[in-house]
Amino acid sequence: MHSNESILYCKNIQELNNDLAIYHTSNNEELLFFVDKKNFEDLFDLEIDEEIINNGINLLEIIHTDDIELFDIFPKTIQLNFRVLRPDGLILILNGQFNLLIDHGIEHTTIFQTILTDVRYLNKNKDELNTVKINFQAMMEFTNDFIFFKDANHILTASSDSLAIICGYKKGHEIVGKSDYELFPFEHAEVYYKLEKEIYKGIIPHIEEVQPFKDENGDEGWVNNRKYPIKNSDGKIIGLFGIARIVTQDIKNQNKIIEQKAQLEKAQHIAHLGSWTLDVINNRLLWSDEVYNIFEKDKETVELSYDTFLEDVHPDDREMVNTTYTESIKDTRSYDVVHRLLLKNERIKYVHEKGEHTFDKYGNIINSFGTVQDITKIIEYENKIKQKDEMMLAQSRLAAMGEMINMIAHQWRQPLAAINVCADTIIIDAELDNINDEETLKLATAISSQTQHLSRTIDDFRNFFKSENKKENESVINVVNHAFNIIIKSLTDQEIICEINSQSDEKIAIFSRELLQVLINILNNAKYALVEYRKKDRKIIIDIEDIDGTIVTKIYNNGGKIKSENLNKIFEPYFSTKDEKNGTGLGLYMSKMIIEEHMNGKLLVENIDDGVCFSIHIPKSIH
Repeated sequence: MHSNESILYCKNIQELNNDLAIYHTSNNEELLFFVDKKNFEDLFDLEIDEEIINNGINLLEIIHTDDIELFDIFPKTIQLNFRVLRPDGLILILNGQFNLLIDHGIEHTTIFQTILTDVRYLNKNKDELNTVKINFQAMMEFTNDFIFFKDANHILTASSDSLAIICGYKKGHEIVGKSDYELFPFEHAEVYYKLEKEIYKGIIPHIEEVQPFKDENGDEGWVNNRKYPIKNSDGKIIGLFGIARIVTQDIKNQNKIIEQKAQLEKAQHIAHLGSWTLDVINNRLLWSDEVYNIFEKDKETVELSYDTFLEDVHPDDREMVNTTYTESIKDTRSYDVVHRLLLKNERIKYVHEKGEHTFDKYGNIINSFGTVQDITKIIEYENKIKQKDEMMLAQSRLAAMGEMINMIAHQWRQPLAAINVCADTIIIDAELDNINDEETLKLATAISSQTQHLSRTIDDFRNFFKSENKKENESVINVVNHAFNIIIKSLTDQEIICEINSQSDEKIAIFSRELLQVLINILNNAKYALVEYRKKDRKIIIDIEDIDGTIVTKIYNNGGKIKSENLNKIFEPYFSTKDEKNGTGLGLYMSKMIIEEHMNGKLLVENIDDGVCFSIHIPKSIH
């Protein structure tokens, strides 16, 4: 900083009397700028007291921080524009003419005689930049675009009315002579000024970018701002022309699209569902980010094509996938396929792929597009459920086997006793030498009849537990009769009256062996309820009807109602109303699964009168 002595010394130079000193230190070199006191007071709208005149003003206190560097290196004479901050907060753009004073005798000090001019008044009497011609007046008045002209000092020389309106004025001419700092928020004006400065310096040929602004209501918005230099006949830039158009809605739409895309990518990531497009003509494949995640590929390095996609498909599925895709193109239809991917370390993923195509007017394929979803966890879960169901089915069949063995043993007891009686009679007659051919034939026939009954029972047992399971054309009434043949002896022994009413003997495609298992399970449950809760008049009634293309079999017993709190649980696995030795809790669960999943039907239960009714609904057309 200069000492007061040096400033006063400089002021005593005759040519600098009544001037104000402004000082600055740059690279250990002191710079002194002397400007007319009145000139400075007019520019800054203040009066300079004697103390300021004696002490000088630090350049750093008044000049815009971004323009300080302009004063680091000075030639002998220079003219430049720079910004200063007035005490009232207004930013002024000043034009400074600096003339170097050589003979002053002060070491390490450079002194300039300075003339400062508000750039708004520089071009008032100049013809370099004409105002807008009469043929532009209508456009400037009625256009919705913000059209403006500026001189080389960033001052407006012409403006459309629309620009004036958002600045709080009514007509364009009202803002002529003003800078952006007087019309716009400081942070916006800063952006405009810096970019325009690059045009004036020739650093950039023009400006075209989206910039912020505030409308006449103070609402934030966006404009597409384009600015171009204006040159005189000598090629010197003497101003600029600009046109700005409100693009607030466009920006909002773009931001909405960006937000929706981000939400879509997030949703795809959550659902493990990605999208893809294949340019068939150029064999160019595009994936969304989630497809890269599913295929575990590096987005930056992988080169995508239909062939590279097929390379990741499991070798055993590759031909099937390719055939499905090519056939869908041939048939001009969409396709849907589940297949496996073979990834690093022999890991396997299951994916569900859907695709569609677009064709030109001649039927030639243009592109394909679709989705791919990672369903590995779903498949793994389904396999676990399948294994669980298979285990439950095995448990259920083992339980049924035990019940069947009990029933067969029960049914064999009487025939075996009859065979034993006939055999003993023949033996006794033989020992007494009292063989009668007619009586012996009668006894042998009885033995043969009983052994045939035993053989049929064994056949029923074997058929019930056959390992293969396939659909057969069979009537429900025949399956019901078969079930009764197996269980009837255990029912009649408990004095249970059975009644079958059938209005349909139509054969339909069913899993008859599985239906047999369901019927025996329901009949056994009915027997248990009747024996446990009813002392007499025990009944099981079966009605078979064809109702609107569905064979409905209702099995009613009067062995008491199911408790209301248990009615909704009756088909749950491992739930049983029997004691532990008489029930596994799997019979009705497996029965419901057989009817609903294997036969596309329904198994329902309800309390009726003094008992329970199970109804089996099997559509005549099972898919």
